[in-house]
Amino acid sequence: MPSVDTLIVFGASSKYLSWLEEDKSRRLIQICEKKISHPRVKTYILETPIEIPLFAREIAWRTVFQKIEIVSLEKSPFFESFEKELKRCRIGADLLLSEAADFGKTALRNAKKNQSGAFRDWRGLEGKFSKAPAFVIGAGPSLKKHVDLLAKFQDRGLILAGGTALSALKCPPHFAAAIDPKTTPKNPFSQVPLCTRARAHPETLSIEGEKILFPDPALPILNWLYGVEGEFEAGWTVGNFLTRLAIHLGCNPIVFIGMDSCYIDGQKYGHLEHTAQEELIEVVDAKGRKLNTQRDWLGAIQWTEETAREKEDLLFINTSEEGVCFQKPVQEASLLQVIEEHAKIDLQLKTRVEKVIQELPFTSSSKKSIADEDLEEKLLDPLWSVWRHIFEREAEIDSAPIPFDEKMKLHKSLFFSQIKSELADV
Repeated sequence: MPSVDTLIVFGASSKYLSWLEEDKSRRLIQICEKKISHPRVKTYILETPIEIPLFAREIAWRTVFQKIEIVSLEKSPFFESFEKELKRCRIGADLLLSEAADFGKTALRNAKKNQSGAFRDWRGLEGKFSKAPAFVIGAGPSLKKHVDLLAKFQDRGLILAGGTALSALKCPPHFAAAIDPKTTPKNPFSQVPLCTRARAHPETLSIEGEKILFPDPALPILNWLYGVEGEFEAGWTVGNFLTRLAIHLGCNPIVFIGMDSCYIDGQKYGHLEHTAQEELIEVVDAKGRKLNTQRDWLGAIQWTEETAREKEDLLFINTSEEGVCFQKPVQEASLLQVIEEHAKIDLQLKTRVEKVIQELPFTSSSKKSIADEDLEEKLLDPLWSVWRHIFEREAEIDSAPIPFDEKMKLHKSLFFSQIKSELADV
């Protein structure tokens, strides 16, 4: 285990102490009833399965961005459930910290540039397309098999597309989406209503059509700047965002097209040459197939499955035959089968969308100057809630003769000062 940062052991054993002492940066987490007194050993006493999510979440943050290994020294009825939950929590922790890596600098800079635009209020869309089918479009390699069929029956269900998928379609979607602060995917449908967030890249928002502004769950300061109210938790990818949009619109069923969430024959997209640049992760899907995916897609898959379980009254259908097979209750079917069973009639959706958009009020965005108290409450504190785990990890083994709470206060103060310095030119 030479490259492991933290070893997680189910059961009590002192044999790993020698491994711990070989490198002062190593940590040991044991889940058992016998505690070991050591500054780099943390013990959790797991007595009931109810504690698994709590412990898994805490350990996920303790080990964020670290290489870990989990071993079991005893036969525990909790081990399999704990290991599965820990993997789920670690994906979320890693993605949250990755998103906060530049302290919100890019998002805030974009938001300030975007303030000159006019945005519609997202809340008025709620339930406006009750029981209409929604086709959520991804840019995976399987999309190219469906674009012609989708164009043929384009008004039988709401077509929701975002990011790279927009340039692959042969017909305009009913709603487009762009939420990435760093990329500017080609959008050939400039008149289509664009669902976005204040953090989106300014070039993405330089279109002629209507723009609908949605809340930013990670950076409350952006919502405050734009007067955006409400909550819109939408996972990790633009596909997750569109899925939540479909739910907000009242759609049912929600059908995934081109949402492969994996590389097929080494390709990320169906219409663009793009080989893997990200770190690939091998997963086994619900069909037992080994597939290569990436961390944000893995988080998106988990989010989709959890959302489908929460929304028991909605039907979720995946039409990608080559991509990742979702766990139940997400169903599998061909696109033609979905159209024949759930999208039999023309719903005149283009006309309905135009009418709904014109009825949406505009947001109350105004040029605001950011005072120190606003910055702390709406940006610094949310960022600290993510980053503090890194500082806690180091403070626990810091040999300085200062109480832990005082160390953390110092870290927090320096952290706030660093961010203010980083944002000075924004």
